[in-house]
Amino acid sequence: MFIDEELNEITHNYKNYITSFSVKEKEGYTATFSLITLENESCDIFLSPEGYKILSGPSKDKIYESFDTLLLNISPMFIERRNAKFAEMIQALANEQLSSNTD
Repeated sequence: MFIDEELNEITHNYKNYITSFSVKEKEGYTATFSLITLENESCDIFLSPEGYKILSGPSKDKIYESFDTLLLNISPMFIERRNAKFAEMIQALANEQLSSNTD
């Protein structure tokens, strides 16, 4: 089911990018949850097939197509951490490539 998949993805893929996450209500194709950003900002969010709508906190009433886009807009520290993770992954690939070329 759409909602379960989205909530599961947030729980597993974004745990290093948010401080807290809890589902308040889940019904059919919608859910309401709260989160605390890395900046310690609290947000209540309504999730539906249309996207993620911020109910409280920064950017109230704005709708985002993805959780990634939502965090990009409300959490500068998410951007920093995600970019650092990408840089780490690229460096690991470069190191792997270098070591395979020297073998």
